[in-house]
Amino acid sequence: MKLIINILLIFLVVSCTPNLFWSGEKQYNPSQSKIYVDGLGINDSVTILYPDSQFVVSRLLNNGGTSAINQVYLVDDKIKRMTFFAVAGTAGFIEQDLVYQMTVPGPQLNAQTADSVFFGVIGPLDCGLYKQIMTADTSNVVKELNENDNAGTHYFLVPSNQNFGLSKTEIITGLPHTAGMIHTTDFNIVAGIDTVWVGHFSFIATEGSTASIDVATPLMIPPFGTQTVKMFVTPKDHKINSGFEPTVTGKLTVISNDGCIIKQKKAKVFIEHEMN
Repeated sequence: MKLIINILLIFLVVSCTPNLFWSGEKQYNPSQSKIYVDGLGINDSVTILYPDSQFVVSRLLNNGGTSAINQVYLVDDKIKRMTFFAVAGTAGFIEQDLVYQMTVPGPQLNAQTADSVFFGVIGPLDCGLYKQIMTADTSNVVKELNENDNAGTHYFLVPSNQNFGLSKTEIITGLPHTAGMIHTTDFNIVAGIDTVWVGHFSFIATEGSTASIDVATPLMIPPFGTQTVKMFVTPKDHKINSGFEPTVTGKLTVISNDGCIIKQKKAKVFIEHEMN
């Protein structure tokens, strides 16, 4: 009988428990655009803000549990500077010092409801890449179904006013599936007053074709220097049974030495397969 009572008590506690978690994207106001940075210690989307500006950030906080949250709890926002590095064979961003922190009361949420949490006004911040971590219930006063989903991370970039050029020249945009490795695209880089780095190359293929470039990353380009990076595509030799046309999309990421400018350029190549 005691065992049954204990089981019932556990069931009641678990079935009447709140659970805080973040959903949707962090909203930055104002912001310019968004890019996706492959690898480089980020491997995530990055929001581009305006230089030398103030901004507000918000995100939706949910109670996905089965009971209301009535306790007073805190929500914390931390921003850390990310520093760019490039050495032989590797490049990326590493987390550095804390530059901003703000704590606000969390919203009172009924079961299966949500509300936005706002932080700011923030900045202006120095140019560079930043990691932002929002954490709900920092003092752990709300007993939840899952205590491990209270933090949400996002990256944003405050660009500088200096600049460099990144363009592409499409040589071939369509290949037969038997072509072998073919030079398809030139990425053209013109450095400004700062050293820039060819930081990363990645590709997405809708089937087994591959893409590559003719230089090893990271590749340094000195101030006012120029560099052409060649992209090659190697189609996969096979037949398909549908009318869908496979593609390979390569993406080059170039970064200023101070980490304050990140530019990307994509090149898409169609693979003309035979039909069965």
